[in-house]
Amino acid sequence: MKKIKKLLLPIFFLLLTFIITFSVLFKKDMDIRDEAASGDYNPDTYRGMARFGVGHLINTFTNNNEAKELLEYRFGWYHNWYHKKEWICGVGIPTTIDIPDSIDFYGFVGDWAPNETDCSQSFKDELSNYKDGDVIWIGNEIGWDDKRDPTTYARQYKSWYDCIKSVNPNIKVAPGANPGNPTWDYWVSHMDMWLEKEDPKGRWSVENEKQINYIEYLTYAKNDYKEIYGEEMPLDAYVIHIYGVEGWHDVDKIKNSIIAFRQYMKDEGHQRYHLYIKEMGMLPNAQDDWEKDGQTMVNLFNMLLNLKDENIGNLNDDNRLVQRWAWYVGPVGCTEDSSYESCTWKYTGFYHCHKLNDNPADWSCDCSKYRKETPLGKKYREYVSEIWPSYDSQPPDKPEITYELNGNTANVNFQANDNGQINDYEISVGSSEGKADVMLWTSTDTKISFNINNAVGKYVNVKALDDGYNWSEVSSVKIKESQSDFVGSESKADIVPSGGDGKVNMLDLALVLNNWKWKKENRDEVADVNDDEEVNMLDIALIANNWTKKY
Repeated sequence: MKKIKKLLLPIFFLLLTFIITFSVLFKKDMDIRDEAASGDYNPDTYRGMARFGVGHLINTFTNNNEAKELLEYRFGWYHNWYHKKEWICGVGIPTTIDIPDSIDFYGFVGDWAPNETDCSQSFKDELSNYKDGDVIWIGNEIGWDDKRDPTTYARQYKSWYDCIKSVNPNIKVAPGANPGNPTWDYWVSHMDMWLEKEDPKGRWSVENEKQINYIEYLTYAKNDYKEIYGEEMPLDAYVIHIYGVEGWHDVDKIKNSIIAFRQYMKDEGHQRYHLYIKEMGMLPNAQDDWEKDGQTMVNLFNMLLNLKDENIGNLNDDNRLVQRWAWYVGPVGCTEDSSYESCTWKYTGFYHCHKLNDNPADWSCDCSKYRKETPLGKKYREYVSEIWPSYDSQPPDKPEITYELNGNTANVNFQANDNGQINDYEISVGSSEGKADVMLWTSTDTKISFNINNAVGKYVNVKALDDGYNWSEVSSVKIKESQSDFVGSESKADIVPSGGDGKVNMLDLALVLNNWKWKKENRDEVADVNDDEEVNMLDIALIANNWTKKY
């Protein structure tokens, strides 16, 4: 029995020596750790047709049952001419409906009259509910329904912009939109409402009826901003309106207006910026029939889905000119009849509700007393149901994120398959999963490498943009506290014969050192990790140090 024990002991130490030396010497080149397999890969946030949106008036909903009916119209985002994510007015009304997480909400601030923000705490609390990448526009139809001249707007834009960015720098801020369409001239009657009746710079004149359009208005505001503050007016996206001011059924005319604005964006150096249409529809005085209107709406949506131009389109979105659009669905106030003659904006709404009074300027109505879907709303539901399957996106393959940690600096490598449905990847670095407080979301191709200082404990986050304009978080990798030269090194170094005691300490080191002394004939060359032709305490120190950090 003693002879067997004497025989087993050297064999045991020989095996330990082989395991340790193999781990240290033959795996020490595995500096880059593949972390892509960590965590659950859950692409459930993908949904079809996220480009489609709706704009609806929250003051028309009086109960949750009516608000739920809006979900019958499939869409991926919505807005309500407000900065709160609500389906119904929250004043005195308990809102119990759950808004699906897959539906994005984009907000509106700045009101319809000159009003600089005081950046109140209640407003900041509302902003904390926004996600990175959500959009807020400042003003509705600037210079038109808000009485702001370009100089006044520039000052108030800065006030709101600075407030929003102080809460979350990753919220995208855009200027307000235009009346009619981007190339349509402002009416002199509306210019007369501007606080400064005449422009000392001669850019417009009420008296001489010198008119300007939205592109000119926005250019003047940007110039005034730079003159006042000494820097370019900061913005992250653009927002426009498209209404049938003239020739509503001429989709090509609408397309040309969009192309003109995209050319302006390129001239401004903003070709990669997103363009949103937050309102589109027909004017209240339209005299067209429902069937013709419905077909025009379908033609317009098909045009927007396929409108691309490599010279002026968004390079991050497969050269598309428009990223998202929202139809002005209403609801529209009417008396309780079937003729639609009493309805305001009757040809653009998807449904009509009971009008509360006879004042044409008051759009308030009650959907709980009377609600009727319009032929246009029915046409829309049929259209989206038909094309939905072709735009119901498939998630991308999970990308690979690896990193090499040198001290406290990480070199991160990202690689993804060239998936035809994925138009863009974005990468951020944050203190927790999905955050971007260390490095803001940055567009990238299918490969990228970059360095992170003070990297230990930080998260590398990746999301993808697909052909249906759907974002999905597809990976989040934490840079570990201690990254050794080989996978699983700490567990291998814990060599206590009983099976490991959960820590690497002097007992393990003593066993290794004793094993080297036990037999040197065939192990000296392998154990000489610093190649000085000796097995000594320096080699042992290097091995011990490797167990706790990268040498």
